Amino acid sequence: MQTQVQKEKSVRLGNWVLKINNVNVWLIRSAEFSSELKVAQIIADNGKLPPRRKLSSATFKATLLEIDLDNMRKIFGWELTTVPEDQWQGIKKKKVLTYDDLIKAIDLYPVEFMNDSEGKKFGIKFFKAYAKSSIALNFPSDEELDKTMELPIEFEAFPNDDNKLFEIIDEQNVD
Repeated sequence: MQTQVQKEKSVRLGNWVLKINNVNVWLIRSAEFSSELKVAQIIADNGKLPPRRKLSSATFKATLLEIDLDNMRKIFGWELTTVPEDQWQGIKKKKVLTYDDLIKAIDLYPVEFMNDSEGKKFGIKFFKAYAKSSIALNFPSDEELDKTMELPIEFEAFPNDDNKLFEIIDEQNVD
């Protein structure tokens, strides 16, 4: 049985920050990165070639706990406005995120999830990404004291001008 860690700096602890389009979206839960490879091998009757691979997708998922309409606009798009005073309801101002059923081009933006330990970073950066998920809000009951409203989000990487999808950065475990 192993009783010690071989490389202590390769154990990644908390202090993660999710930035979408260079904006910190603050409190999150259940962050997850995954990628998918396609592997193929040409096999003939009298031999075979070495397998080849191609990265087919990269996704990042998380659950937002701070529901902010400015951030939702950055993630999902559509129109965000601030509406002036409503005399009938006594509201001074309100933000309104309006969705329509028109086809829209998808905004591409950087997404990064970084851990900062003693000024050194470890994390994942999508050069260009887009929101792959739809909006799904849950509304906890008054009886659930340890629950909050949540917004699951999912991003898909899109190739940049150099055909790069993402990078994994490690400044913490460098000798």
